[in-house]
Amino acid sequence: MGVPVEIGGVRIEPGDLIHGDASGVTTIPWEITDKLYAECLKVREREATLRDYTHSRDFSFEGLRQKLLGW
Repeated sequence: MGVPVEIGGVRIEPGDLIHGDASGVTTIPWEITDKLYAECLKVREREATLRDYTHSRDFSFEGLRQKLLGW
């Protein structure tokens, strides 16, 4: 506690804001924390849209490709 550590190849300093999930670990600069919530909501909305599309009767790989390239 109170000393730098390394997690998943990322150096974490005391006081750093971190995010970790199945994809890995990253630090989040304090300068952007005021924008973080809004950006997270955008990601959630995009993921929900893609998930709903992949479960719909209209799904096609070409349609998915177009949606992914259009973001």
